[in-house]
Amino acid sequence: MKLIKSSSAAFLITLAPLATINAAVVLVVDVSDPSAVTFTAQDAASDVSSSLNRSFEGLTIENFFTASITVSANPPRPIAGDLTPSLGIQTNPYVGTGTFDYGNSTNFGPGNDLSVFADNTVENSQQFTAGQRAFNGQAIIDFSTEAAVLPSVGSTGDVITGFDPSNTGEGLVIGQWTVVPEPSSTLMLFAALIGFGSVRRRK
Repeated sequence: MKLIKSSSAAFLITLAPLATINAAVVLVVDVSDPSAVTFTAQDAASDVSSSLNRSFEGLTIENFFTASITVSANPPRPIAGDLTPSLGIQTNPYVGTGTFDYGNSTNFGPGNDLSVFADNTVENSQQFTAGQRAFNGQAIIDFSTEAAVLPSVGSTGDVITGFDPSNTGEGLVIGQWTVVPEPSSTLMLFAALIGFGSVRRRK
């Protein structure tokens, strides 16, 4: 592999994969603080159309944890923030989560998949339309007791409608989630690249 000495070229090569990833990513995840893991909606559109009840079906964040664990859904692990589908007849944000084993069980319990759901919603309260933005807002969850099994930077997986692929409208891949570096790390990398370019120009 030939090394490119131009700092500007190196910077473009560094950013290019991010642009490719963001085309399909609907949720960006920051795990730098396990007590406040954040899921932030992106501009990306949903790949599918689906209409469900946000309380009973919700979402699956597939293969989120690196090992099978149990995050109780009774009572559910609370979610702070205002993450919602961009479409739907209600605006209730997702407020609870629990683990399960997607594709093998529809019951909460051990698994590395994360179910995300709302509260007191009705039919058609979770709507996605192919080609239209999937989500708005941000969800914040305390996973401090699960810090050892949180995904690392660069990890990615599917965001899926519902939890039971045998039901109509469920099991459809809306888009991807991916873990990105904490904002301060990204800014430090950007500053370092600019500084490197300035030093080279002075030589």
